[in-house]
Amino acid sequence: MDTYGRHMNHSAKRCNVKPKAVELQGTTIILLQAIRDIDSDEELLFAYGVRKGEDGEHIDWLK
Repeated sequence: MDTYGRHMNHSAKRCNVKPKAVELQGTTIILLQAIRDIDSDEELLFAYGVRKGEDGEHIDWLK
């Protein structure tokens, strides 16, 4: 399944969107909400919830 979230990258320090859970017709979905103004040519970044120095040091795709 291809989703918009698959095209976003991780940055704990430079994130410009944050996940937000909302209820839609009885189903919980995750929206990504801008936390500041984002330029049209700017990459969308959000914090995946882990950091390299914590549990993330064992996650290959976070290296």
